[in-house]
Amino acid sequence: MKFHEMLNELREEKFLTKTALGKEIGTSRQQISLFESGQVMPTSETLLAIADYFEVSTDYLLGREKNVTVPTGKESAYIMLCERLTDEERSLVRDFANFLIKRRT
Repeated sequence: MKFHEMLNELREEKFLTKTALGKEIGTSRQQISLFESGQVMPTSETLLAIADYFEVSTDYLLGREKNVTVPTGKESAYIMLCERLTDEERSLVRDFANFLIKRRT
């Protein structure tokens, strides 16, 4: 998987908007859009911020490593719950979460 695909997948898994992710890592929604479209690669500083935020290695983000750090605590319980859902159910949960996020703004 390429970096831009990985970033998009990680962001959507956390139900984050591009704006919210940009704020979390100190960049703009526009930059996140450019990263996810594959038009621009982040600077090394931004790549590290992304890796730190998602708790993964830069090698994982760049597709050089298959293993991702397994979250603990509440995140782990959420992932375990999601693993018991079908693909269709996960899609419904993602759609509903995106609806709630959009409703706030």
